[in-house]
Amino acid sequence: MKIAVLGATSIVGLTICKELAKDNEFFLVGRNAKTLEAACTECRLAGAVSAVAIEADLLSNSDSIISQLSNGRVDIFVNASSALSRLYDDDLSAQEFSDYAQVEILRPVEIVLALSDQAMRESRDLTVVFISTTLAVVSSPNRIVYGTMKRLHEVVLRELRADDPCMRMIIVRIGTRISREKETAIARGIGRTVFRAVSRGRSGVYTYGLAGRILVTAFWVQPIICRLMVYLSRSIGRAKRTS
Repeated sequence: MKIAVLGATSIVGLTICKELAKDNEFFLVGRNAKTLEAACTECRLAGAVSAVAIEADLLSNSDSIISQLSNGRVDIFVNASSALSRLYDDDLSAQEFSDYAQVEILRPVEIVLALSDQAMRESRDLTVVFISTTLAVVSSPNRIVYGTMKRLHEVVLRELRADDPCMRMIIVRIGTRISREKETAIARGIGRTVFRAVSRGRSGVYTYGLAGRILVTAFWVQPIICRLMVYLSRSIGRAKRTS
């Protein structure tokens, strides 16, 4: 298979590449030629047939990225990139929001649309893997922008999949802290989660990390409790009116 990866030089992105490497061909997209070539080497050592570096800026050169990936006939598109992952709301200025919306949502979605259109024309499947966060579901103080951007991206991908019966969509929400300096068991676990989902041909949302799963469960339980309280209140009100 041919696999394109945004964010391949990040710890999580590179770990995913190595998990998917065996007997596959890679296109690694990023801005830094040196780190991209190092990631390509890691892919080959992990069993990849080939690994090609595409040095391009997502904000200003998305058309070039789309052209090169379309020529490669991509089967799996992995988006493990995020310009906001290390930033808090206090770090952002209003003038930067447009650029962040472009690189977090609009440009990657343009790539998915182009690859999806090509796959449909050629009557073949396309698998889209999006690395998200539990903050897309559960709000966290001073991380509202990051979580909201990921949530919007998830929503758009679901809409695209609804229009494309040949698209498989895998969303992995990370719910634990990850070292950005070295590969850890947590990063390898995320990579294995992606590998299993891809290998089984599944679509779905996966939450990685016990703390994240607990938070998401608590978030969904809370509305149920609220609805139950509303139901009980209305039932009591009806009972009083009829008595």
